Amino acid sequence: MKTFDIRHQEDFKPTTLFLEIFGFEPDFSDVECMAEANIDLTFDNIFFDGSIFTVIDYEWIFYTSIPLNYIIYRSLSRLFWKYGEYLNSFLKLDDLFEEFQIDEIAQYQKMEMAFQEYVLGKKRFYNIGDQYSKKIETLNKVLDESKKNESQTINQQHLLGEYEDKINSLNSEKELLSIKLENSKITLNNKMIELDNYKSQEAHLKTESESIKNQFSQLQLKYDTLKKQHNETNLQIDQKITELLNRSLKRRAIFKKTKHLIEENQFLINEKDRVAQQSSEELALKNQELDLLNEQLVIKNIQITELSEQNHEFRLQINHLNLSLHEMTEKFNENNLAYTHLQKHNHEVVLENGRLSDSLKNLQNDYHQLKYEFMQLKKQIFNDARRKEEDE
Repeated sequence: MKTFDIRHQEDFKPTTLFLEIFGFEPDFSDVECMAEANIDLTFDNIFFDGSIFTVIDYEWIFYTSIPLNYIIYRSLSRLFWKYGEYLNSFLKLDDLFEEFQIDEIAQYQKMEMAFQEYVLGKKRFYNIGDQYSKKIETLNKVLDESKKNESQTINQQHLLGEYEDKINSLNSEKELLSIKLENSKITLNNKMIELDNYKSQEAHLKTESESIKNQFSQLQLKYDTLKKQHNETNLQIDQKITELLNRSLKRRAIFKKTKHLIEENQFLINEKDRVAQQSSEELALKNQELDLLNEQLVIKNIQITELSEQNHEFRLQINHLNLSLHEMTEKFNENNLAYTHLQKHNHEVVLENGRLSDSLKNLQNDYHQLKYEFMQLKKQIFNDARRKEEDE
């Protein structure tokens, strides 16, 4: 800075522009001033590349005498105002003021307040617009946030692992329920097929029973017909005998005729006995057939009863299977719902984990950047101090 136009004043005389900017007349004596001063010459506005200094944001240049120490005071004050939490751990602002022989601190503070009011308006000191401001985090805060985020990330990863285990468990249970559901459906279908077979057998037995009943009715009808014919035959024989007897009484004289009638009567009696014997044998045979049909009918009725009981048992089993199927379906749907909820929560956890990881990376990047800037700033401060000592 001393390479610029520096003028020494034994008694500082403020100009009209100075009073317009700072609003009061300071009491300076034996002071070095800059006739053309960049008041906003802060460290943030200076770039150093090798041996080349580059100044930016030089809009606050005033063509009036400004004390050089005020500009140095302001640069150091702004530096500690912004990075004081870093610098105070190893360097004090008052020590720098003493190093640079800045004594008029109270007047410089008053000038600084007036300059801030001149630039920003009243009650808006050190207020930079949002479009130009950048959030500065302290190193300790960055480290704390980094550790906190790392802890949160680890917790999120543990939580994510637990949810993955739960999801895998639910998937296994879901697959097991699906297998049970399929087996239940297969069993139910087999029972339905067996039930249909028993229904078919029951219908077949009922048809056979009806057929046996029809055969029995037909045999009963034949028996009644044969019995009727037997009775008619007996009646005819009796009528014939009566007729022959009547003739015999009328014609006793005819002995041969009587003998013939007796033989005929004997023949009719024998015929009657033969027909009666034949009818008895046929009747006995029909009775045996009827007994056999009755036995078969009883067996068929027993089978029908057993089939009905089995049918009832199968219906109970089917109802039980339907109830179990309904319960497994509800449980399956509940597991699906829980699985969907866990998937959604897992997705949210993954997103949160990604956000925390990104935040951690950003904090780490900010930390490294701030650390780099801090080291550069520290190096620059001591280089400037050393250079000043060498100049003196």
